[in-house]
Amino acid sequence: MVLKNMVGPEDLDDQLEAEVTDECGKYGNVARVIIYQERQGEEDDAEIIVKIFVEFADHTGALARFWITVNC
Repeated sequence: MVLKNMVGPEDLDDQLEAEVTDECGKYGNVARVIIYQERQGEEDDAEIIVKIFVEFADHTGALARFWITVNC
């Protein structure tokens, strides 16, 4: 699963990975979390967005529970 626009680059800290793991862990076992900063162009002042990739150990159950929770 990819989370976008959850935090800005200025909000990154050492606790973010653990916070995402804990929160997503409510929907299934989290195998890993990757936090990636992506520059939106080659310019020095190009916008940077943060993408958070969450891999669940059990994809079908975790994603179904998450989808139901978000859309209720």
